[in-house]
Amino acid sequence: MTTPGPHKSNFMATRKKSGASLSTARPTSVPTVPRPPSAGAKVSIPESQPEMAAVQVDPPSEAATASVDPLARKRKDPAAEGRKEKEGSSSRSASKRARKGKDKEKGRERVPAVPLSGGIFSPEFSMSDRAKFHMSSSQRALIEPLSELELTNAMLEMSTRTSALAWYLKEFADRPGVAEIRAELDIEKKNSASLQLTLEQMVLNQDDYDKKIEQLEADLEKSKREAAEGLAAARGEQERMAEEGRQLKAEVARLKEAEAERIKANEALSQDVAKAKEKIVELESTVMFEHEEGFDKALRQVSLLAGIPEPYSLGVDIEKDVFDGVLVDLNAVEEDEPTVGAGGGED
Repeated sequence: MTTPGPHKSNFMATRKKSGASLSTARPTSVPTVPRPPSAGAKVSIPESQPEMAAVQVDPPSEAATASVDPLARKRKDPAAEGRKEKEGSSSRSASKRARKGKDKEKGRERVPAVPLSGGIFSPEFSMSDRAKFHMSSSQRALIEPLSELELTNAMLEMSTRTSALAWYLKEFADRPGVAEIRAELDIEKKNSASLQLTLEQMVLNQDDYDKKIEQLEADLEKSKREAAEGLAAARGEQERMAEEGRQLKAEVARLKEAEAERIKANEALSQDVAKAKEKIVELESTVMFEHEEGFDKALRQVSLLAGIPEPYSLGVDIEKDVFDGVLVDLNAVEEDEPTVGAGGGED
């Protein structure tokens, strides 16, 4: 591969056309920067670089801004201060434009965005024309002295390194420890298969459990209905028995009142019977006295008329009487009367 001879870069011409002055942009003392070697030689990038521009892409404004983090303290330069003020004003105007762009993007966000056709490699997906770098004077002083060949070699070296790192990341980044990972993956696959079988068995068991649960729920509903019917019948029976109990209580109260009245009547009758018995006893004693007095009177008259001085010595007794020409004791006659009545009944 042959490379053309060194000549001035188009980048410098572009800078001149845009109105930038090399005399004002370039400092009085150019810093010593190691240039990359010619084509075919290895390009070695120093470990410590003076300054690097950090590019930040703002998605709403679709513009890239670069911020510089200086690694070494710089000396104050009046010309540099003026340039910094100009750069600050330009950065402020750029920030205003970015804010306006953000406001516009906020208005656009209300409308749903449609992705580009063709994916990430679509020709419409271009960011180079939207990227904008804001570089300091020291950064421009680092790049402007380089020739087109040096810039090409530097870009080629960096792009080659990027491609090599991307290729290694794709091919070999996940290779170390792949055997252990595969062994662990096989173990996890076995565990997953075992868990899958267990899950299937659990699903089958769950189906059986669901059927049992449905059957139990049906039995429970049936039992609930039967219990509700039995409870309703029991409540009806309880109400009926309660009504009967109330009626029986009322009847018992009424009977108690009647019994109390009967007890009072019985007590009154008992008192009347006791009084009647007392009168009967008095009457019996009076009748017996009168009977004995009459008997004694008759006996005295018979003894006087018949001339019998002691009639009792002949066997005269008030408790005896003559039956069929025989003197019989009255008590014995009273005892024999039921026997005679029983014999007559048998005939």
